[in-house]
Amino acid sequence: MRAKERTAVWCSACIGGMGVVLLYLPQRLMPDWFPETTLRLLGHDIRYSLPFLAYTVALVMLELLLLTLLHIWCAHAIAGAMGFIDKTSRADPGKMGLLLDIGLERRNKQVLQYGIDPLHGVNRVVLLAWTALFLLKASISNILFRFLVQRMMGRQLVAALQDFVGIPVFAFWNAFGTRAVLRETRVILFGKGVVDDFMQRLERVPVRHALDTLLVADTIQYVAVCKRDFHLNHYVLSRRLFEFLKIGERSGAWEERLHLERVQALDAPHREMHVLLITLGIILDGNYSAREQMRVRRLRRLGLMPHSEHQLRAWARDMVEGRGVDALLRAHLSSA
Repeated sequence: MRAKERTAVWCSACIGGMGVVLLYLPQRLMPDWFPETTLRLLGHDIRYSLPFLAYTVALVMLELLLLTLLHIWCAHAIAGAMGFIDKTSRADPGKMGLLLDIGLERRNKQVLQYGIDPLHGVNRVVLLAWTALFLLKASISNILFRFLVQRMMGRQLVAALQDFVGIPVFAFWNAFGTRAVLRETRVILFGKGVVDDFMQRLERVPVRHALDTLLVADTIQYVAVCKRDFHLNHYVLSRRLFEFLKIGERSGAWEERLHLERVQALDAPHREMHVLLITLGIILDGNYSAREQMRVRRLRRLGLMPHSEHQLRAWARDMVEGRGVDALLRAHLSSA
């Protein structure tokens, strides 16, 4: 599996590098194919080449197609290596749909139907600006890298090679994106097993009958706000919990401070269940960001997080590597 992952990352990098070469080399070698036109706009002459613009759009679409096919292949290859699919299950529409969603990097927003909103309280303008910045990260990196090379090697060298300076930049971002898809595939497939294990253990815990289902729903909302992401693992955990505890759609106002105060006021067995849900939710996508660390520190001050930073990072890595979080489940469900 590791060999296939390395091959996929290198193929992705090569696609990015070759994309830059194929974009600018024909223009250098065959300038007559890309005649320029002058457009008068606001008193300024703007020179552009309509054939070059059309060629650029076609090349970008081809690169996106190749990367998409590569990512879908990555998801299927890892699923096969993990035993998630085999010859008999390749026709399973549910599994094939899941792998297709992973390859296409689709975010699952079905959690909204349960009244769980990861973007609760987010400034939409800031969110839009951040999304635009993320989409333009390769172009912005290329501009900064070109400026750096210009400062280090001089304008004359950059003028001669300026079109091709972006090769390592676009190769890097393509490789980074493919590596993220490979990682996401492992996390989602491993996460399904972790959620299954959690639900099986929960069915054997006596305290489940006395859980405040509305408070459980609010705890899931707290996890969603911590992560700020529509991750498939969190949707699966939410769906399984809502169905098992027969919780309807969460509704009404939600405030983080009041929610944590209610969890604090619970007796030990019930509080353990909510601490487990928060901890599991934080590590379930294999990430433990700086934003989440700040929330964990607050939880620790409130006595709602017994686990260290090191332990949380280790469990997040275990989610990526598929080692499971048996120690976490045993620690909380044995005392609940």
